[in-house]
Order: sequence, then C-alpha cells, then structure tokens
Amino acid sequence: MSDNEIYFEELTQKNKSDILRLYNEIYSKQNHSSLIAHLIDKPSFFGLCGYQGNQAICFLLANAVLDEIDIIELAVKENFRRRGVAFKLLSYFQLFCIERKMQKVFLEVAQNNAAAISLYEKLGFDRIGLRKNYYSQNGFYIDGNSYCKNVNAIKNNPVNSTCTGL
Repeated sequence: MSDNEIYFEELTQKNKSDILRLYNEIYSKQNHSSLIAHLIDKPSFFGLCGYQGNQAICFLLANAVLDEIDIIELAVKENFRRRGVAFKLLSYFQLFCIERKMQKVFLEVAQNNAAAISLYEKLGFDRIGLRKNYYSQNGFYIDGNSYCKNVNAIKNNPVNSTCTGL
C-alpha cells in the first residue's frame, strides 16, 4: 500500500484515541469529545477511521439498533476535503452495512451544508424529512434535513437505492 492510499479500520480501543484526537482537531470550538468518548464505548456504536499513511484523516461514527443504523458523525480533516475522501468513507461504510445485514441507514445534515447534501444525494440517500432548529451554529439555529438509504438496494445499485417503507 502506498503512502497516498486511503485505508479504513473499524473502531477499536486501539484507534479510539485517533478518532478523538481528530474530532478535537476538526471541532476545536466545540468541546463534545467526552460525549463522543462515552458514545464510542456503547456496544451498539460503530466507527470507521480513515488513514493515509499513519495519519488519521477522517472518521464516521454510527449507532446501530436492530437492522437500522444512524450515522451520528462524519468528518474529514480540512486539508483532505473536496478530494473524494468522504465518498470513499461512505462507500466503505455501505459495504459494512451489507455485510452486517442492515436494512436502512439514516443521517441528518444541516441545510446550509451544501457539500454534504450533494455528497449524500450523489450516493443515493433520499431526503425524508426536516428537523426544525436541529443545529446550533454561531448562536443561530439551523434546520436539519433527514436522509435515508435502503441498504438492500445498495447491493444492486450502490448509487441509486430509494428508501421506501418508512
């Protein structure tokens, strides 16, 4: 594997510190790392950490309940954004969902996060709802869009898998 290749590892106690360190670097103004650390230790919690060389560059944290999984956090280190890293991370995550026989993937995204919305829609997530005042940013409330992807459809068409039957 070359130093420029990105690879992903499932969350373990070994790389938990990498995720927390990256979380603190990306979200330096918010101090929720103790909450994230607490969530990571729950049995229903799942995470992926992406590396280039030995440097953690992205992560995804999710919570599984029965056959559904909710993406709680997805973040990419600033100097790796707009380079396809999040697309690769979510693509790898979808394989995880297929292997674990998940049925649906859910997530929320702030309405003002155009890059993330574009990514999720490109990957075939369907907008299924609106959460009024879901996020707080710089003293203002931002609505959140709720998205869903049907995992069964990923097997046949990873980019276009309508989420129905909610």
